[in-house]
Amino acid sequence: MDEVAERLMANEVAKLIKAAKKFANRAEELGRPTAASKFRAAAEQLAQGEPHVEIIATGMPSPVVQNMNHLMDIIRELEPNNKLGVPIEEITRRAAQFEIPADRVVPLLKRGSRDMGIYSPREGYWKTF
Repeated sequence: MDEVAERLMANEVAKLIKAAKKFANRAEELGRPTAASKFRAAAEQLAQGEPHVEIIATGMPSPVVQNMNHLMDIIRELEPNNKLGVPIEEITRRAAQFEIPADRVVPLLKRGSRDMGIYSPREGYWKTF
């Protein structure tokens, strides 16, 4: 890579680090310490030359985002037949098809209720917005 390209890349990485730190600070202001720590971790990884674009874009590692998307798809698919919400047992059973461990389903759903468009209308049932 020539010197100009290296300087341009370094400048872009510096912008990403600055943005990640800004997002971390804003997340702290909004009372979202988990998101703040993820943005700080992303900034640190970038500073060390280990860019993880999916963490910067979503605040979460790619496998977590994929698993949450699978769970949302499961809920959307089963929702029309479950007006009061999709039972957690059914979600967990279907999640196994995507190799999501049963003990990770509820934590992922709770995280999704903060970060994505799902909620629990009552204990043990989940719906999308």
